[in-house]
Amino acid sequence: MAKFSGAKVWIDGPGAVPGLSIQAQDVSAEDLPAGYLLVKTEYSSINYKDAIAITGRGKILRSFPLTPGIDFAGEVVHSHSEKFKVGQKVFATGQGFGEKLSGGLATYCIAVEDKILAVPDAWKPKQTMILGTAGFTAGLAALRMQQVEHTSDSGYISGPILVTGASGGVGSIATALFAKLGFEVWALSSKKTRHTYLKSLGARKVMTPEEFFSQELKTVDRPRALEKGVLGGVVDNVGGELLSKLIPFVNLWGNVASIGLAAGAELSSTVMPHILRGVSILGISSTNCPPHLREKVWELLAKNFSPEDLEGFIEEVVPLSEVFRVSTELLDRKRSRRTLVQI
Repeated sequence: MAKFSGAKVWIDGPGAVPGLSIQAQDVSAEDLPAGYLLVKTEYSSINYKDAIAITGRGKILRSFPLTPGIDFAGEVVHSHSEKFKVGQKVFATGQGFGEKLSGGLATYCIAVEDKILAVPDAWKPKQTMILGTAGFTAGLAALRMQQVEHTSDSGYISGPILVTGASGGVGSIATALFAKLGFEVWALSSKKTRHTYLKSLGARKVMTPEEFFSQELKTVDRPRALEKGVLGGVVDNVGGELLSKLIPFVNLWGNVASIGLAAGAELSSTVMPHILRGVSILGISSTNCPPHLREKVWELLAKNFSPEDLEGFIEEVVPLSEVFRVSTELLDRKRSRRTLVQI
């Protein structure tokens, strides 16, 4: 039995506001079931879900007390698994950590082998957390498009990839990834202060949504069921009315990767783009992605991003004691790039 430090979100009773504390906790490696690992955490990160859980602004945690942190990376220090050995560098993203299972904002994390991946050869644990769930989500969007033959050299899909909500964690990584994959990328962001940064990631054009509709699409009204096919595809982090207005402008056999709902969960559209142009909406669900796809996504990311590339995505690296502050800033839209937690 050993003591370790970790963030715990607890609640006093029904209707009470969750509280966060950094406290000593117990862990016993000898009690691990077959197939489980004890990982000494080196890095975690602050995602949107983490920020909600830590601040108590929404219902993320399914039970109390629970350690938040949907992503973590570190070293195996005890293994009851045939897949992973002591001393191996591993990581995990999503899959219930920090929601149903105690997550990565602690010195140690217990995990079943099926939810763990080995850190890519050219990377360290830190690099996996720079991408984390945000990068995995962007990579899953790219992989899903490739599965339906949507590539930069496709002979029958033409037009740029539009990334909405591009200044956020998922959006900025998607902008860089699709540019590296050879696509012409247009980025939409309401934060004009981030436009130069998005161009540095490879975006050919960067606009606010208002500029995009008035200058590129020449409309400010609600579009018809089918409009001129301007876009080859969309990576959408926004949802709601913006996504509804974009679908009619997607070209023949273009694809829309639906990732987020920052502007709302409703979608108002017609079947016309789908049955007359072959436009598909690809759902991007990172939490419950099957293991074989998860491995392929990380292979794609490791192939296209060097460790040097990844450093530019970091906004700040903070200790465990700072997680409440940075979570509040993230929800208040004061942070755009990735915030890492060094344990």
